[in-house]
Amino acid sequence: MTPPISTQRSPDPAVSLDERLLAGAAHLAFLGGFWLVAPLAILVLMRKQSRYVAFHAMQATLLAIAMVPIAIGAWMLAILAQIAGVVFLGEEGASYLFVGLFLLTSIGPALAVAMVGIVAGIRALRGKTWSVPFVGRIARNALAAP
Repeated sequence: MTPPISTQRSPDPAVSLDERLLAGAAHLAFLGGFWLVAPLAILVLMRKQSRYVAFHAMQATLLAIAMVPIAIGAWMLAILAQIAGVVFLGEEGASYLFVGLFLLTSIGPALAVAMVGIVAGIRALRGKTWSVPFVGRIARNALAAP
């Protein structure tokens, strides 16, 4: 009988503690307010020295960049809901609708990206390579290009 295939990758013995710390810092930098600057700086400084750090820094940078159109879309949805609310519900009903949609559209995507960043940061600190959905493939292709 064949043993089950593990979907968890074990830590790469070639990945040093410094590399794990830099990769984790790239993902967790948003907790300190450095959502784009830190991963981009780590990517630029470490791209040639470590594929592991470069991959995680590229993923964190792409996640940070992806938050901009997500946030703009969320705000546009909230504004359109406000306009539709005024037309269909009157001013008082529209304000409640706007507050509810504003909270949902601003907090929801930010929480989702924060959770993905925390999971990716913890896995990077443990020395495991985790490809963030959608972003991981783009990062891998970008780093493979000369």
